[in-house]
Amino acid sequence: MTLSRHAGKLARSIRRTALSPGRRWWVGAVVVFALAAVVLGREDLARMGRSFARADWRWAVIALIFTLVSLALRSVALEAIVAALGDVRARFSEAFSATSIGLLANSLIPVRVGTVLSPYVLWVLLHRRRVHVPFATALGLTLTERLFAIATFVVMVLLFLSVLSAPAWAVQVLVVIAALTAVLIAGGVVLNRRRGCVAAACERGGPRVRRLGRWLPQLIDSQRIMGQPRAAAVVSGVQALAWVAQLAAAFAMLEAFHLGAAGLRGAALVLVLTNLIGLIPATPGNVGTFQVAAVAALTVYGVAAGPALAFALGLQALQLLVGIVAGLVALALQDMRLADLAGRSRQAAALLGHPDSPNVSGVEGPAGF
Repeated sequence: MTLSRHAGKLARSIRRTALSPGRRWWVGAVVVFALAAVVLGREDLARMGRSFARADWRWAVIALIFTLVSLALRSVALEAIVAALGDVRARFSEAFSATSIGLLANSLIPVRVGTVLSPYVLWVLLHRRRVHVPFATALGLTLTERLFAIATFVVMVLLFLSVLSAPAWAVQVLVVIAALTAVLIAGGVVLNRRRGCVAAACERGGPRVRRLGRWLPQLIDSQRIMGQPRAAAVVSGVQALAWVAQLAAAFAMLEAFHLGAAGLRGAALVLVLTNLIGLIPATPGNVGTFQVAAVAALTVYGVAAGPALAFALGLQALQLLVGIVAGLVALALQDMRLADLAGRSRQAAALLGHPDSPNVSGVEGPAGF
């Protein structure tokens, strides 16, 4: 495929994304400005406007680079998790495409479609190279990457919680997430060691258990990294670097809006609260809820509401820009369409809910994939 054709596909993808009636995430931005006009006073709105006018966009470019680095590191982590299977290797381009396209879907649609779309893209790209991995295993691989990301995030936050002025509700949520993550990791370790026993138990069970057993061992198979401490440590380290890159991006944006006085602690609290509130996908790309969390975090460190809102809008716009552009570029380079992928990924997820289907371990991809 020529470069001009790639450019044409990318342009068409952008037009479809921007004009699709069901995916107008920018409505959330309009709501943010409407709420700002109602809640903020005239002086705060004036300060917000001045913050945008005086922003040093060179720092925003640095923040953009760090955000891309974080995305690339997430892809490296997924690549390592796939490699832990032993007989399967994913290329960086495949891991990056799966991660970016999933992020694109989550940026445009309130429901976390990317949770299913990302493994489906990985499954399709592996099958293009005649690498046969069941869809349930691909789903487990991407979920494992997210589990490592969450575990690393929680550990890092709890280690530095004493230097952050985190609100009580955030601490409580972190403790709950830490407990759930520990249970999931422990469960993954146990199931990884007893894969054969689980498969045998499914065979001995009743009809429903046997139907579940058609894909459950494949899902457990994706947890092989749980039995490889060195590989798990490498993935954890990569995920930690990804979070550090996101922290650096947030701090760079503080500098861009001349709010550097909030310091690394302010940037860290923004990262903590925005990710915690992002657990509930209320709006496409969490537009609106993200701003509430970021402004609340910066208020703790004495930043006025107007400049804080300007920073929050700028930081999320940067994150959405990276996610959307990276996803659209991945779609164009891999010769895919988001609409086709979303439909097929939902079909794949439905098959997992009905394991008596004969095609659970080999979901058909879109024509030409």
